[in-house]
Amino acid sequence: MTTVVVVGGGTTGAIACGMLCSSPVTKNWTIINVRSPKIPIIGVGESTTPFFMSAIQDMGIEKEFVEKTNAWPKYGAVFKGWGTETLNGGWAINGHRNDVLTYLEGLTEGQIVPRSSEYIHGGMYPYNDVDESFYAPITLHIDAKETSEFLFEKSDPQMDKVILGNVNQVVITEGTLNYIVVDGEVVEADYFIDATGFKRVLINEFKPKFIESKLPC
Repeated sequence: MTTVVVVGGGTTGAIACGMLCSSPVTKNWTIINVRSPKIPIIGVGESTTPFFMSAIQDMGIEKEFVEKTNAWPKYGAVFKGWGTETLNGGWAINGHRNDVLTYLEGLTEGQIVPRSSEYIHGGMYPYNDVDESFYAPITLHIDAKETSEFLFEKSDPQMDKVILGNVNQVVITEGTLNYIVVDGEVVEADYFIDATGFKRVLINEFKPKFIESKLPC
């Protein structure tokens, strides 16, 4: 049986656990989450891209998520003052997801690419006419704390183990992470996901060299 350990109790850790528990590929794996009750979840508002809603949809909880958290639909973005010209952006209309990929790639390369902003400014918004839902290709503004709590409430009962504690040791042999120690308990796995934010509790043990990002933000 494949075992995966997700370390982190914030938005990223909650999304990772939710996706692992709902995916037909991984839901039968042994899934363990390690999160610290002593490290508070950052209570901030976050602006997401459409891939966030895709993940929520894959979990099958989009309607409940939007209704029970402070999530708010977002239909586009204006990047004013980021470059020499203002970039108006909109998300994919009616599921043309390739438009989103092109849009994000264009931002990465610093290019201004054609977008669907004329639809956005014209008062139109993405609508999925297949299941008559507005949730499909949009993105959201979310409350990070509420999002994490909601997703863990959904995934915790499906996980094999939730360990509330702090990572004290990360054991690496020949470039491979063998196990971690959480408050004295040895936790082994086939895969480890570091969702500890800027602390990079697992990643930093590999002494990574970071390169400059091309993303304008």
